[in-house]
Amino acid sequence: MEEYPLAEKNLIAQDGLLEICQVLYEDAFSLPPHKMESEEDFWIWDGTVRGLDGVGRFVLGLEGNIEVMEGDALIDWIKRHANHIYETYPEHE
Repeated sequence: MEEYPLAEKNLIAQDGLLEICQVLYEDAFSLPPHKMESEEDFWIWDGTVRGLDGVGRFVLGLEGNIEVMEGDALIDWIKRHANHIYETYPEHE
């Protein structure tokens, strides 16, 4: 909401789902789990975007704290850009 105040109307607090979501997150990803401290830390944003660049950069910038649950086009955008980053900056020994 800091960067996009109008997004507030599409945010839904997920009270009561913290434990379930934490388990699903830990099971689904090999990344270290996001440490959600309270129910208020888990939100769903449901809305429409005009393009993928802004929301895609937002998701990549907070990749450990955001899960894209729907939107094949956005997921493809993220994969393409993450792959580009991976290829551009290979592991150093």
